[in-house]
Amino acid sequence: MTVTVTIITALIAGGISFLLGWVVCKAVFAQASEPLDNDAAGQDEKAALVAVPVSADVTGLQGQIQVLQHDKAKLNAKNSRY
Repeated sequence: MTVTVTIITALIAGGISFLLGWVVCKAVFAQASEPLDNDAAGQDEKAALVAVPVSADVTGLQGQIQVLQHDKAKLNAKNSRY
Protein backbone atom coordinates (compact mmCIF):
# COMPACT_ATOMS: atom_id res chain seq x y z
CA MET A 1 0.00 0.00 0.00
CA THR A 2 2.76 2.48 0.89
CA VAL A 3 4.57 1.79 -2.39
CA THR A 4 1.42 2.69 -4.33
CA VAL A 5 0.94 5.86 -2.31
CA THR A 6 4.60 6.80 -2.85
CA ILE A 7 4.32 6.27 -6.61
CA ILE A 8 1.11 8.28 -6.84
CA THR A 9 2.65 11.10 -4.77
CA ALA A 10 5.73 11.14 -6.99
CA LEU A 11 3.60 11.28 -10.15
CA ILE A 12 1.50 14.13 -8.80
CA ALA A 13 4.56 16.08 -7.64
CA GLY A 14 6.24 15.51 -11.02
CA GLY A 15 3.17 16.73 -12.88
CA ILE A 16 2.90 19.83 -10.74
CA SER A 17 6.63 20.55 -11.19
CA PHE A 18 6.30 20.16 -14.96
CA LEU A 19 3.31 22.50 -15.14
CA LEU A 20 4.99 25.08 -12.91
CA GLY A 21 8.13 24.99 -15.05
CA TRP A 22 6.07 25.34 -18.22
CA VAL A 23 4.21 28.37 -16.86
CA VAL A 24 7.47 30.04 -15.75
CA CYS A 25 9.08 29.42 -19.15
CA LYS A 26 6.07 30.83 -20.97
CA ALA A 27 6.19 33.95 -18.82
CA VAL A 28 9.94 34.43 -19.29
CA PHE A 29 9.81 33.93 -23.06
CA ALA A 30 6.77 36.18 -23.39
CA GLN A 31 8.59 38.94 -21.55
CA ALA A 32 11.80 38.39 -23.56
CA SER A 33 9.96 38.61 -26.88
CA GLU A 34 8.49 42.05 -26.15
CA PRO A 35 10.07 44.78 -28.31
CA LEU A 36 12.40 47.28 -26.68
CA ASP A 37 11.28 50.87 -26.25
CA ASN A 38 13.42 52.83 -28.73
CA ASP A 39 10.96 55.64 -29.36
CA ALA A 40 12.91 58.13 -27.24
CA ALA A 41 16.02 57.67 -29.36
CA GLY A 42 14.09 57.99 -32.63
CA GLN A 43 15.55 54.77 -34.02
CA ASP A 44 13.94 52.20 -36.31
CA GLU A 45 11.90 49.34 -34.89
CA LYS A 46 14.94 47.06 -34.96
CA ALA A 47 17.84 47.88 -32.66
CA ALA A 48 21.03 48.84 -34.49
CA LEU A 49 24.06 46.61 -34.07
CA VAL A 50 26.88 48.27 -32.19
CA ALA A 51 30.49 47.20 -32.71
CA VAL A 52 32.07 46.39 -29.36
CA PRO A 53 35.87 46.25 -29.18
CA VAL A 54 37.39 42.95 -28.12
CA SER A 55 38.48 43.20 -24.52
CA ALA A 56 41.83 42.04 -23.22
CA ASP A 57 40.12 39.12 -21.47
CA VAL A 58 38.83 37.70 -24.73
CA THR A 59 42.21 38.22 -26.40
CA GLY A 60 43.90 36.36 -23.53
CA LEU A 61 41.42 33.51 -23.83
CA GLN A 62 42.02 33.30 -27.56
CA GLY A 63 45.74 32.95 -26.86
CA GLN A 64 45.06 30.16 -24.37
CA ILE A 65 42.87 28.40 -26.94
CA GLN A 66 45.71 28.54 -29.48
CA VAL A 67 48.15 27.08 -26.93
CA LEU A 68 45.72 24.28 -26.10
CA GLN A 69 45.14 23.53 -29.78
CA HIS A 70 48.91 23.34 -30.30
CA ASP A 71 49.27 20.99 -27.31
CA LYS A 72 46.42 18.87 -28.65
CA ALA A 73 48.12 18.61 -32.05
CA LYS A 74 51.36 17.51 -30.37
CA LEU A 75 49.53 14.88 -28.30
CA ASN A 76 47.68 13.61 -31.38
CA ALA A 77 50.98 13.31 -33.25
CA LYS A 78 52.52 11.44 -30.31
CA ASN A 79 49.46 9.20 -30.11
CA SER A 80 49.64 8.36 -33.81
CA ARG A 81 53.26 7.24 -33.42
CA TYR A 82 52.23 4.66 -30.84
